[in-house]
Amino acid sequence: MNERTFANAVKAAAPTLSAEYWQDVLSRSIASRDVKNIILRQYRAIDTKIYAEWEPKLLALTKRVPMIVLWGDRDPFISNRFAERFGAQVVQHYPNYGHWIAAEAVEEIAGKLDVFLA
Repeated sequence: MNERTFANAVKAAAPTLSAEYWQDVLSRSIASRDVKNIILRQYRAIDTKIYAEWEPKLLALTKRVPMIVLWGDRDPFISNRFAERFGAQVVQHYPNYGHWIAAEAVEEIAGKLDVFLA
């Protein structure tokens, strides 16, 4: 992945983060061939069939343990319809944020978590 491809992908995934932010991420991460190869190896090794086994266990857990889902609806990788599938007591959609919502809306997300965990 070259710098332009990376910039286009992350701009779509987290539209509110600056180009400087992503340049910093790039320089510390996939700009290194070794890091890039490790990340790709991890993603390619995922057996998505195991997720079906996790869902009943997750739903049972969320009946006993409080859970909050804070979802960036502009995520180009995972549809926002998945936010409701976790069985969380609280699901908050954020239409202006994307995949990296915790980086895009640091103060807002921290505030929501503070209130939820209090």
